[in-house]
Amino acid sequence: MRTMHKPLLKAADAHQSAENIDRLVGSRLKARRSLLGLTQEQLAGECGLTFQQIHKYEAGQSRMSASRLVQIARLLEVRVGWFFDDVGEVQTTGPKSGRREAQCDASRLLLLFAKIKSAKRRAMLMEFAQLLSEE
Repeated sequence: MRTMHKPLLKAADAHQSAENIDRLVGSRLKARRSLLGLTQEQLAGECGLTFQQIHKYEAGQSRMSASRLVQIARLLEVRVGWFFDDVGEVQTTGPKSGRREAQCDASRLLLLFAKIKSAKRRAMLMEFAQLLSEE
């Protein structure tokens, strides 16, 4: 006798979850690219893409194929799974959680940190962040 199982996610929830994952992967792509000091144009050139396509990936507007994700992970010197490390934290419905907001803040901070040219200033910021985290 066969039993019918309810789907784990409704179609609308699955679509929303996929969009959130695309945005998460895109934000991680942007953060890593910026940390390495690469422009969208440079990364696009290495991948054989246009900078507009990299922009769409980073904005979560386009989904990367598995082979493209592997290629980009190699170029950015991260493992493929790194893009998905926080997927369990992605919300499928409702407002952003505190954890998700912290991730957005961390991504923004990483982008700003990558723009600091002075090694001395980066070290000072790291010391300051260490002090703040201990409170």
